[in-house]
Amino acid sequence: MIALTSFAHMTLNESAGITKVINLTTNITSLCVFLLNGKVMLSVGLIAGFFGIAGNYVGTNLFSDKGVKIVKPLMIIVLSIFFIKLLIEVI
Repeated sequence: MIALTSFAHMTLNESAGITKVINLTTNITSLCVFLLNGKVMLSVGLIAGFFGIAGNYVGTNLFSDKGVKIVKPLMIIVLSIFFIKLLIEVI
């Protein structure tokens, strides 16, 4: 999403939509591969799916209500926390 807004000069709405399509495509492909190899834990997958849908619902409503004003800083905060976590694990 950051690459699409920065390098492709797309709006945050456009890049969010394209990111969702790419994410869905890779998720379906991964599910097919794991199903074919018998490596799917349905109980964990259903719980993760439920919370994924709930998170997307909350995120969509937040974006619709607040727009770029809240989403961009929130994304920077989350990515910063993730980056710090990775640094701590490496060190």
